[in-house]
Amino acid sequence: MASLATVVLSANLIFAMACSCMRVSDEELFAQASSVFIAHIVRSEEAMSLSPHSPDKPETIIEASFTIVEILKGQPPAGGKVKSETWGWSCAMTLYPAVDYLIFLHGNDFIHACGGSRPIILHGADEVTTKTRKLLEGLRALQTK
Repeated sequence: MASLATVVLSANLIFAMACSCMRVSDEELFAQASSVFIAHIVRSEEAMSLSPHSPDKPETIIEASFTIVEILKGQPPAGGKVKSETWGWSCAMTLYPAVDYLIFLHGNDFIHACGGSRPIILHGADEVTTKTRKLLEGLRALQTK
């Protein structure tokens, strides 16, 4: 049986690995992003690639193929794929097939939680979907500025 000290140390290690992002508004994220779009993930798989955290040595990443739902700014990656680091990096995002995502790219094809990307629900009448619609309306309004 694990001692109390072991449990506390393990909990602290997990907490230390948690993603910690600076609070930035969606409007600021939109302004900073090179590309913003809504994508429907159709396939997600493990791949080897260079990443923002490992620019000199290929590492295991998640690569997801998508279809475009709507482009809000810039151009999505020409190859129709976005990438995420694996859970070894604290702000990595899992890219699930059959899920819609609001994608903010910042000069490369990698998404992460601090960059504004997130899964979204586009259909329904619940509170989460209503908030998503308001967010998208606000981002669409930024397109014309």
